[in-house]
Amino acid sequence: MLAALGWRPQSLWDWSRRHSRFGILAPVRSRPLFSCLSCLSWLTAALLFGLRPAIGSPSSALREYQAGKYDEALKEYERLLHRKSDDPRLHFNAGAAAYRNEEFDEAAKQFNESLASPDLNLQARAYYNRGNSLFHLGERDTDPAKRTEAWQKSLKDYESTLKLNERDADAKFNYEYVKKKLEELKQQQQKQDEQKNIEPSEAAKNAKAEADAAVRRREYPKALEIMEKQLKQDATTGYYADYIQRLKEVTGVQESPTH
Repeated sequence: MLAALGWRPQSLWDWSRRHSRFGILAPVRSRPLFSCLSCLSWLTAALLFGLRPAIGSPSSALREYQAGKYDEALKEYERLLHRKSDDPRLHFNAGAAAYRNEEFDEAAKQFNESLASPDLNLQARAYYNRGNSLFHLGERDTDPAKRTEAWQKSLKDYESTLKLNERDADAKFNYEYVKKKLEELKQQQQKQDEQKNIEPSEAAKNAKAEADAAVRRREYPKALEIMEKQLKQDATTGYYADYIQRLKEVTGVQESPTH
């Protein structure tokens, strides 16, 4: 998924403050959808905290991360957190690894934990990254209500970022982007609600009957194909929007974001 979105390489929390951001970028800019944050140099952190390689090494976590082994890097950071669970920077780096591994729920949880930091700069970046994680979680959810809820939370996180750093151009752009996506989703739902009030045509009813037959044979992808094909050529098929949504959930189909 991330490859399809045009990801730029992600780094970890770095006290030097030299960093890139992962942010939602408009396709008209011909830029990746998400760029990323930087994080702590763990060779320095090892000296700072006196962490012992026996239970997880900062340097080995960094090597795993840089090698693209995000799952292993996440495990290393989790081992480090067992020793120092109250370190916001460790949580931030765990979130970064989880994010790159497309574990957005875990990423959001780790970024949330890093908000305990007294460092306002780290707080701002944590809000920003949690907002991105929530956006992806909403994007994956086929339930419009749950998608709306996740995107609204994402929007609030960008607001929180801007309260801490009003000059954050990425957060401003992301805020407007997600706000637009929420409006599009609202309009889409309104259109579907209107379609539900329209009596389906005979062709739509026949398609529904054919799809029902496929469902009885447990041919769910076939049933979805029948309904979506009919919907493209007959708007009254929208009367069965809930039925189509259930078929998508059963077959694991997710709506692709509009770029």
